[in-house]
Amino acid sequence: MFPFFHSVKWFDLSNFYLLLPIALFANIFHHSVPALSQPVPNKKSLSNIFLVTFLLCFVAYTLIGVSVATFFKNGTLSASNLNWTGYKGETGNDTPWWAHIIRFLD
Repeated sequence: MFPFFHSVKWFDLSNFYLLLPIALFANIFHHSVPALSQPVPNKKSLSNIFLVTFLLCFVAYTLIGVSVATFFKNGTLSASNLNWTGYKGETGNDTPWWAHIIRFLD
């Protein structure tokens, strides 16, 4: 179904040092937890709220990351939105209307 999956590296520890500062920055939110929790009237529901939020963010970032890495392979730029600046779609010479929207949203 997707013949290009065999060329995607799913896990590579040799570049872990590049991911570490990004992951640390993304997860240092504990300073904001009191401010985010303050307007919630039922404090007992906070664990469920944060759990669902983390799961949704994890799924969204995973889907975006896997699809960008699969589509652009080794040509993926460090800021993945830059990959879309010259996107013309996969339809040949004519650029379809939706490819213009994708380039605009980049």
